[in-house]
Amino acid sequence: MSDSNGRGDRDGGRFRTPRGESRGDGRREHRGGRGEGRDRGPRREKDDGQEALKALERRMHAFLSSGEVQMDLEPMNSYLRHQAHETAKAFNISTESVGEGHERFVRLIRTPQSAAPAGVRPPRLPDFGSQMFKVKASPEGTHLMLLEDGSLLLHDDKEKGQIVDHRVVQSNYVRVRKGKILVEGEPGW
Repeated sequence: MSDSNGRGDRDGGRFRTPRGESRGDGRREHRGGRGEGRDRGPRREKDDGQEALKALERRMHAFLSSGEVQMDLEPMNSYLRHQAHETAKAFNISTESVGEGHERFVRLIRTPQSAAPAGVRPPRLPDFGSQMFKVKASPEGTHLMLLEDGSLLLHDDKEKGQIVDHRVVQSNYVRVRKGKILVEGEPGW
């Protein structure tokens, strides 16, 4: 709505104009700016960081309970890789970064001293016993992810904070045991 002078919308004595346009009184109004109008504010970023750390701890517990000698985490940015290395130190797990650019990931390597830190309780890992899940296999494999709530889904980069295990399978059936996606013939099948 315009006022009687046709200078823009009027709201409580203030003129509303698109960003940077003249208000008609010789001043320019600036709305928005750095940090405003974004989906993610500082609090959300902090929450995401805390969730990422919890997810890394869950992955360390899953690795220790798996009995595997080494495990590759999904590709991640440099900050999360740094957090993965620091979290692994608390578990006495050796690490190395592998790959280049956006495909760079952290490899966890079990040591004789690897164990959960004192007072840290392992999370409950999804385990569906002998139940089998049908997978529509493709020649190049199907990328699956297991979430902490027990959901088994096609891989989606948006779910990184909730992933317990992920892998590419070429089998028609999989099982979920102790937080791991297994295919026929693997130990624990």
